[in-house]
Amino acid sequence: MASTAIDARAGGSFRLSEQRGERTVEHRGFYADFVPPHRLAFTLTTPDHPVDTRIDVDIASRPRGCVLKLLHANVIPGHATRIRQRWIGMLYGLDATLRAGVSSRATPTAQEPVR
Repeated sequence: MASTAIDARAGGSFRLSEQRGERTVEHRGFYADFVPPHRLAFTLTTPDHPVDTRIDVDIASRPRGCVLKLLHANVIPGHATRIRQRWIGMLYGLDATLRAGVSSRATPTAQEPVR
C-alpha cells in the first residue's frame, strides 16, 4: 500500500492506494454497516472493476474461535476467479497476523480521514 485514508464508521469512507510498478491503483468505498467485532459491510470501486461491488462480512464467535462469512456481490463474472483468489490470500494473511499475536504487530500509525 502506498497510502491509506480510513474513516471507519457506518457512513464513513476509505481510500487505499496501491503501487503496481509505475502505476498507482486506487481502491475506494463507503462503509454501509460497521458493528465491531461482528459485522462489516462496504462498497468497493477499483479501476480494474468498473462496476461498484458490495462486500458483507459477518463474524460469529464459537467456543473455539469464530466463523467468518464473506459475500462479495455484483462481481463481473469474468473477474470472479481472480477476486476469489485475492480474498483467499487476504484471509490467509489475516489468519497469520492473528496467530502471530499482538506483540509482533507493527505499531499503528494515525491515518487521516477521507474527505
